Amino acid sequence: MKFSPKTLLPAAAALACCTFSTQAQLEINMDYTNFLAGPAGNQSTILNGASLSDAIAVMDHAAAIWEDAFANSSSGLSWATNGVITQNVNVGWDNLTGSTLAEAGTSWFVPSNSFGTGSLDWDGDGSSSFFVDTTPEDNSEWQQYSERSMSFNGVSINIERTSYDASSSSVYDYNDMLTVALHEIAHTIGFL
Repeated sequence: MKFSPKTLLPAAAALACCTFSTQAQLEINMDYTNFLAGPAGNQSTILNGASLSDAIAVMDHAAAIWEDAFANSSSGLSWATNGVITQNVNVGWDNLTGSTLAEAGTSWFVPSNSFGTGSLDWDGDGSSSFFVDTTPEDNSEWQQYSERSMSFNGVSINIERTSYDASSSSVYDYNDMLTVALHEIAHTIGFL
């Protein structure tokens, strides 16, 4: 599926393998070791001139959005140890097929009722390019801006930001990395 700032991007609304009691705190630990190795294709083209550090800041912001959504939720999600859901995510690059921008997922260990380490791989072969927003809390790049929230078992989160009449072609013509990261991090924490 191609993600772009011009496309509505709902993440799927199912949650795998959980029980419900008291609200859990979510902690997402991103490991960028493989990401820092860089993409196979031209990094400047793939990241629209942004640095790997800029891209990491966008992904960290997306993870913080998910953590805040859990903290401000009354959903009662609790597949956690001591009230904390800790998810480690290995971030890297891959040569993805077709128009796939990124892939992510995790595994669920039934005996221990816990997630395995998640993964998030960005398309790095040069066929995808991203708008890396260095000011992700400031939406001034959009002349007309909208966002949409969705509730995942009571956890309400912004799942899209949509560009209308963007003031810069670097925003309008590229795939919004923050939006893609929000979607893919959902997969790493068990939202399918």
